[in-house]
Amino acid sequence: MIMPRSRKALGIVLAKKNWREDDRLFSIFTNEFGKIEAVAVGAKKIKSKLAGHLASCGIVELEFVRGKSINKITHAYLIKNYALKSGADFLGVSCLLETMDKALPLGEINIEIWNLLRSAIERVLHYRKVEEKKLVVSLFVIKILPILGYRISFEQKWLYAHRFSVSDELKGLVERLQSKSFVAQIKLSRDDNKKLFSFLAKYLNYYFEKQFFCYDLLINY
Repeated sequence: MIMPRSRKALGIVLAKKNWREDDRLFSIFTNEFGKIEAVAVGAKKIKSKLAGHLASCGIVELEFVRGKSINKITHAYLIKNYALKSGADFLGVSCLLETMDKALPLGEINIEIWNLLRSAIERVLHYRKVEEKKLVVSLFVIKILPILGYRISFEQKWLYAHRFSVSDELKGLVERLQSKSFVAQIKLSRDDNKKLFSFLAKYLNYYFEKQFFCYDLLINY
């Protein structure tokens, strides 16, 4: 009998949901295998050894085996904890994780996105003002969409980006950011920052045909 081969990776938990009686199904973005879904058996039990490491926001050292229909987590150890100190921290990071969970296909392996996500989480937690956190999220979205094949274009012939009301200044900013690998320090007025964030939230909802709930909560936080 051939035993299933164990796989190891670093991962960031994107989302979780109940699975059967005592188990949970986790959506995890890993550095080695891209986005995966895997079950943690008994994760809903109080004495579960996996639950605490998978429940915290951070980077997890992960080991799992591939089953016939679903992956099974056999080891999880939290090696870096991202401390969420405020409601704005929670919503900012949640926007990043929700974006990855709903926009990234299973098995999509991309070390650039892995590095962008880690950097964006750290920047959200570094900045104190809510407006700064929103801008970090916006910049993250603008950077990863072209990598996933969803480059934002405001030319009418390109899909339907022209459906959304955005000023010429913000259009120019989005186009510049998509064309540069390096992002210098950016300053926006509170109103423009909110408009950019709102536009990107609507853009995600429209193109992925899913509701991005955390954006709705952070817009008026």
